[in-house]
Amino acid sequence: MRPFFLERYFDRYEFQTQYTLCSSDIEPLSLKQLLQMAEADTLELWEGLSLGYTNASGHPLLLDEITRLYERIKTDELLVCAPEEGIYLTIRSIIGEGDHMVVTFPGYQSLYEIAAASGGLIDRWQPVENEYRIEELRALMRDDTRMIVINFPHNPTGASVSKEKLDQNVSLAKEYGCYLFSDEMYRLLEFDPSHRLPAVCDLYEKGISLAGMSKCFSLPGLRIGWLASRDVHFLKACMTYKDYTTLCNSAPSEVLAIIGLQAKGHLLERNMRLLKANLSLQRRFFSEFEDLFSWSEPVAGPVSFPKILFDMDSDQFCEELMKSKGVLLLPSSCYEYGTTHFRISCAREHMPLSLALLYDFMREYFL
Repeated sequence: MRPFFLERYFDRYEFQTQYTLCSSDIEPLSLKQLLQMAEADTLELWEGLSLGYTNASGHPLLLDEITRLYERIKTDELLVCAPEEGIYLTIRSIIGEGDHMVVTFPGYQSLYEIAAASGGLIDRWQPVENEYRIEELRALMRDDTRMIVINFPHNPTGASVSKEKLDQNVSLAKEYGCYLFSDEMYRLLEFDPSHRLPAVCDLYEKGISLAGMSKCFSLPGLRIGWLASRDVHFLKACMTYKDYTTLCNSAPSEVLAIIGLQAKGHLLERNMRLLKANLSLQRRFFSEFEDLFSWSEPVAGPVSFPKILFDMDSDQFCEELMKSKGVLLLPSSCYEYGTTHFRISCAREHMPLSLALLYDFMREYFL
């Protein structure tokens, strides 16, 4: 496999830079904060936890909590795994040498890189003016297409599609008899709840939904995610691969994930309050610098993908900002999407200070 450009960039800079202004996860909880939310029975489970091997599919109580996020999914239609592992298991189970796949682009590299390393043939569904158009997707489909991979709400643009367009995605997958794999890590973080899409696993028998604790619930350090699908043969194939990856999940992480899901109402309210407050500051910033950036406000989640309108590529822009102000942004080269965009986030409590430093940088360099 080729290097994972985004992850290598973060490995180089994330913990060396004072302020991260491009985080994809929302202000993480401390262990103390999470345990304070625990229900009595779950806290007792935590305190008496045996650090042995766990059920490979996931703790029964965790599976039960996850089903509450869906309309049709039952506990035997879930597989708990690390979020990145879920991508690996899915693609390795479906895409092999010569198999065709269409994927939203730009996007998280593993959504297409694993398929490429498996000998898959990949076409990229790209936005037009920040909009993913169904006619563009249809033009990429082939008679032998095995899977469509989508990511709505989208990372890094913050864009999404309407319920009608998602239904068209499902209809197209049904027409071609292919799988529809949906990265739904930002589902539940819509700024307007009316924009929330149903989970693909609830809409289509060959639909696969990927979700987890990392983004919506501010618990990325647990490394707990899951695959949801009514295609039990697909889940069995994933389990075969999982026997060669993690085998089973971390016992402490599973119990902490149960606590997080039991407190999901509180966590989502907390996170949306932070996102909305920070987004209003970003809105004001990009309004003031509208001649220097083209910015589309995110529909959901913490990230957006502004375009640079001045004479400097995003790699140099991000590098100069880091050196000058200690603020980290993510250049579009990490997504193999040219050098005119960068990812910015409203996910951290320190964002007002980070944004103020970016403001000072822009005033010093460009005004």
